[in-house]
Amino acid sequence: MSSHHSPSKATLWHPNVPFSPRRSPVFYGWIVVAVATVGILGSIPGQTIGVGVFIDSLMDALSLSRVDISLAYLIGTLGAGLLMPLGGRLLDRWGARKMGVLAAIAMAVSLLFLAYSDRMAIMTGRVTGVEQLWWTAFLLATFAFLMIRFWGQGMLTLACRNMIGKWFNHRRGIAVGISGVATALLFSASPALLNYPVEGIGWRWTLVGIGVVTLVCLAPLAWLFFRDNPEECGLTMDGDHVPRKSARTNADLTIYRDYSLADALRTYSFWVFTLSFAWQGLFGTAYTFHVVSIGASIGMARAEILQLFLLAALFSVTANLACGWLSAITRVKYLLVVMNAMIVVFTLGPLVADPLIAKLMIVVGMGVASGLWSNLSGVVFPRFFGRAHLGAITGMFMSIIVYGSALGPYFFGVMEASFGDYRWAFIISAVIPVVLMLAATRADNPQRQHAVD
Repeated sequence: MSSHHSPSKATLWHPNVPFSPRRSPVFYGWIVVAVATVGILGSIPGQTIGVGVFIDSLMDALSLSRVDISLAYLIGTLGAGLLMPLGGRLLDRWGARKMGVLAAIAMAVSLLFLAYSDRMAIMTGRVTGVEQLWWTAFLLATFAFLMIRFWGQGMLTLACRNMIGKWFNHRRGIAVGISGVATALLFSASPALLNYPVEGIGWRWTLVGIGVVTLVCLAPLAWLFFRDNPEECGLTMDGDHVPRKSARTNADLTIYRDYSLADALRTYSFWVFTLSFAWQGLFGTAYTFHVVSIGASIGMARAEILQLFLLAALFSVTANLACGWLSAITRVKYLLVVMNAMIVVFTLGPLVADPLIAKLMIVVGMGVASGLWSNLSGVVFPRFFGRAHLGAITGMFMSIIVYGSALGPYFFGVMEASFGDYRWAFIISAVIPVVLMLAATRADNPQRQHAVD
């Protein structure tokens, strides 16, 4: 908090309230990694992997077909994407602490809204005297999806990931990697974990329970422990860490200039990295959304293909940690090349006739690609463009990611409806990352052009 604010206004949000991070027995950045990871895990109900558990129940409660609910999800997600650039600018202005608290509260309210959306549709029918109000149920579902996608997948995740990026420089890859280990494992396990209460107490009370926990636990946690950057706390990035010689000589770790959003959008590297991440998000979301149908089309039972998520998580964790170490000593464009190559392996796996080879390609491709995605997307933007306008830049990035995640399931659905299976969807999905893999070889850090000889 800037010194020019009056004490009455600064008290609640001052970095030293309710305690000073400088008094932490360990570098406070590691506390930030822990609480930011909890925040990212709190976004699961707003992610496709979490929403999917409730889709069939919502269809029955709202009397919507699978096409209807998919279209509501598409429109809601696109709406969330349109709001993300504004959210990113607000994140720059308010900081991760205020945004984290707001996002947690808004996420809780959104989950409660979704939990009672069917009853609100019924009440509307009683007031209007019309028994069948398809459009009311559709609009309520669309609005609920927009809210949970914007606040969950969007702002809560963005605030947490940016906060980690601002507290580290030389150790940023390791910090993001450590956070990614927990998120990779729990994200992969979340469908099964969420399914237990859904079957036990029902979908509505599961959503209510998650909403209450988010409000009562996550919002206070954000206020207590979130801090936007080390400088406001009287600390420095990486703490007292002195980088090894190999890290100091990596030109990618030196920031010469803070880029504005407009400047970042003019760079070749922003678009190569962002489009690579977006395509991974598009294909990954489409695969997750239609996974049972995809399994049936290639001869895998429901339990058999769902089990591949857990196996892939092991490769994801390994790739995440390896990327965290490698990103400090090499150019990240080479890691992007590998990520795109693994997307190709993932997309071609279901086309392979041999079941064992198909499973291996899916597990390795999905796992390594997602692990590299998780780490690189947290490392590259503060490294390439600085921290001053990080919220605006990553807000635009997240907006494009959200668009991809919205279009992916629809794209696969159209391909399946048109050709009777997903073969052409997989073929197209393999061609694009090949192009991006070649483009990545020239995606250098823009900071290098500002280096002083």
